[in-house]
Formats: sequence, C-alpha cells, structure tokens
Amino acid sequence: FEFFRSVYKRSLILEVFGVTPHDHEQAAVEAVMRWLGIPVLFFQPSLVGPQSVPRTSLTRVFDYGIPKSTRKKYSAELDEIVGLAESSIRRLESGGGTPKMSNQMRSEIKSRSVLGRLRAIFFTVSRLRKGVHQASTNFSGHSVLRPWFTKPLEIVLNWSLRKSLVNQIFSLPSEVQESKGKFALFALHYEPERCSIPEGFPFQSQIDAVLRARALLPDDVILIVKEHFSQSAASLRGILGRGPETYRLFGDTPGIRVVGIKANTPELIGKAECVFTLTGKVGIEAALKQKPVVFGGQPWWHEMPGSLSLASISSQDELSDFLSSPKPPRDQIFDWLSSKFREDLLPILGDYSVERYVDRISPLPARYLELQTEVAADTIHTFVTRALKTD
Repeated sequence: FEFFRSVYKRSLILEVFGVTPHDHEQAAVEAVMRWLGIPVLFFQPSLVGPQSVPRTSLTRVFDYGIPKSTRKKYSAELDEIVGLAESSIRRLESGGGTPKMSNQMRSEIKSRSVLGRLRAIFFTVSRLRKGVHQASTNFSGHSVLRPWFTKPLEIVLNWSLRKSLVNQIFSLPSEVQESKGKFALFALHYEPERCSIPEGFPFQSQIDAVLRARALLPDDVILIVKEHFSQSAASLRGILGRGPETYRLFGDTPGIRVVGIKANTPELIGKAECVFTLTGKVGIEAALKQKPVVFGGQPWWHEMPGSLSLASISSQDELSDFLSSPKPPRDQIFDWLSSKFREDLLPILGDYSVERYVDRISPLPARYLELQTEVAADTIHTFVTRALKTD
C-alpha cells in the first residue's frame, strides 16, 4: 500500500464506476482507492426513472449540472425522461409498484410454470459437473472428497437452503392482530442488492437497522417488519442475503412482528405511525401519503421533505419530535421530486444497457444513448478537471 501511495503522489489516478461499487471486487477496489486518497466517481441509479446521481462517496454527491447547450440540444428527450420518472412516482403513489417490480413478478410467474420448472431441472442437471456458482454455498477449498461427490452435494445443499428460506417466508402471516394498536412499518429490502449493501451505510445489515428502529420507538408502538416479494423469487439469489433464522430473531424480539410478502403494503403504510426503510422507494410512497419516513442508508432522496436519517436520531425523544412535527403536503413532496428529476439527476442508466432497460422496464427516448454518452463524458471530464486543480 505504501508503494501505491508513493506512485499516486507522482501521478494523477482516478477511478470511475458505472454504478455504485457493490460486488466483492469493485467494493474492494473502491475501498483501496479511498484509503489511498484517490478520487472516485460513480453513479447511483434512482430506480424510479432512467436517471442516476453522481457521487464521489456513499455520503457525498458530486456537484455537477448538465450544460445549457446539452439541455437545449436534447430538450425534448430530457422532458420525456422527467415525464417517465414522474409517471413512475404516480404509479408508486397509487400502490401500483414500479415497472421493474412488475417485470419481476411476471418473471416469477414464468419461473413457476411447467416450462419454467423444466428449465430449472435442465439447469440443475447441467450444473452437476460444475457445482453451484455461489461461493457462499459451495465447498471451495475442500479437496479431500472427489468432485463427483462434492459437485452434486453443492447442488443439493443449495436447493435445500433456498427451499428452507422460501418455506419460512411463505409461512409468515399476511397480517398481525396486534396491529389494531399503534405500529410503525419497516419494509425490508431484497438481499443481496446494491440498495442495502453498500448504500445502506452506515448499516451493514438490515437486522441492525430493524433493531435500531425498535429501540427508538415507544414501547406501545409495535414495529411491523414486512418481507420483500423478491426475497422468495425462484429466479433470484435470495439465499445469499437472508437466512431462515432472520425471522426467528425478529420474532423473538419484543415489540417486533413479521409479516409476509402477501401483506398489503399500501394499507400498512396508510395505518402506520411512520415508515422505516434503508433506501427503498417505499419511502417516497409513504412521504407522498404524508407519512413520516425514516431512512437508514444513503438514498438519492435523502433531503426529501418529511424524511429523516435513522443514523441521526439519538433518542426516543428525537424520533417523537420528528413524528409529531407538521407533515409537508403531498404537492410539496411531488414538486421536490420533480425538481430533482429535472435539475439534479442525470440521464445515465448505471449498470443497465439501453436495450435491457427498454426490455425490462420502459421505453426510452430515441436519442437516449447519445444523450447518456454526452452527459457521462462531460461529467467525467468535469470530475477530472476538478481533480487536477486540487492535486
């Protein structure tokens, strides 16, 4: 590391990521760059439209604005992008979820069809000689037993762990009788995903965030923890992010009740005293319904009216003061979001290609790729220019 430090002092090194570094290799590289003091730039997708927020760290947004010349050149495309984001917000507000979630639900229906199950069997057979690709559920490093035994065993244990998780999720109730009194809602994220690790910082685990929320709530307010639909999805790798024992831990904690994926989220939001999330879009949905929102991580909407950081709350009194404070009207929140879409968020997809985004989420303006390329290049150029000035 000292060698790298000396090299860096003699030359300008920069690191640019297309999306928040979240897989093992990218996260390790980003951490080393930060330790060395090397400037880092990445783009955090908004997930409500084809836009991202430029960041130089998990807690710091890069101050950049699209040039007037670019806005004039692509004015029609930028207006259409804002319209897509606003439409997504209205759909979220009405309880209709997002296009991405609708696509996931369609995929789940297909995966549980006869054809989907046949494909799963074919995939399983094809992996018998290779084993599973998830390092957390295989036997990497064990060389005493022969591959003809360990590879099929990996498949069996992988299936067993996934089945255990799904069975546990499906056994969760859809409602809680104790919810007739006061309650707060904590909507869990799907794991593993970027929105919880690392963007859930300073919380490294949703378990920690849930327990912190429980500690701040008054004793007479139950904390209802709702599982995410995608955690039980057959086509996703949920076994890597949540173990079956998670629900037992929550269930054994006084004042916490867990509900399953069939629980009515909009109904729970409407009756809750407040809504907790790490960085989820449920926070936006709740705020538009004039419910206080407490976020645990680093969402792009962290300055949204009616929201507060969980990490900034040090006592029950502070949370009580926030919950009792005047609620901003719905139009104020929507106008704030619309302003962010129009002025601050950039037309950059992050880790999605244009084709993949159109196929899975929504149509894009015809010149979106050209616009994205021009804005991304100018953002990086501005980033490099400022780094040179401060070097």
